[in-house]
Amino acid sequence: GASGVRTEFELYVPGLLIFAVVMLIFMASMTVAREIEQGTVRRLQLTRMTAVDLLGGITLTMTLLGAVSLVLAFLTATLLGFHSQGPLWVAVLVGVITSLAIIGVGLVVASLSRTVAQAFVVANFPMVLLMFFSGAIYPFPRLELFQVGAVSVGVMDILPTTHAVVALNKIMTLGAGLGDVAYELIALVVLSLVYFAVGVWLFQ
Repeated sequence: GASGVRTEFELYVPGLLIFAVVMLIFMASMTVAREIEQGTVRRLQLTRMTAVDLLGGITLTMTLLGAVSLVLAFLTATLLGFHSQGPLWVAVLVGVITSLAIIGVGLVVASLSRTVAQAFVVANFPMVLLMFFSGAIYPFPRLELFQVGAVSVGVMDILPTTHAVVALNKIMTLGAGLGDVAYELIALVVLSLVYFAVGVWLFQ
């Protein structure tokens, strides 16, 4: 069908959009680490503010930034000749939920760092995993662990970008709609909650 006439550039775009979102891991981890390094967190401990309040506020700001980055990246791709086969709003929804998961990973990194420089260095390790082991940059062989009904669960399914790449490829290349990427969206929401919860727990 229409996917057979896609240019090489158009096939790369979903991975490039994920790359735009993954860069949030540096911003999220370094923002929190800066508050730790400058002693802001120590002062906030004297108030009624909880870790959820602080990290929740940072997460909302970073999610908005992620949505803007995704839209700008998509507009740039469109100006260069890209055309999505599926609805753009579903792709943006996937990107926003992916942003939440990436920010959650960033919070985990920040909780293991004491300075901005440390956060920057440590964030490179999950960034490599998120990009190169999820299929965002190049196809990665699927290592299946087990199967639940018709759903195959793989080793790299713990990475939110794995589900995001599959979802964006379905939407932008195959013309899939919201219902067609329901499993990927559910997986992204679950992973976002898990990573955020781990980040808050470590931060506390």
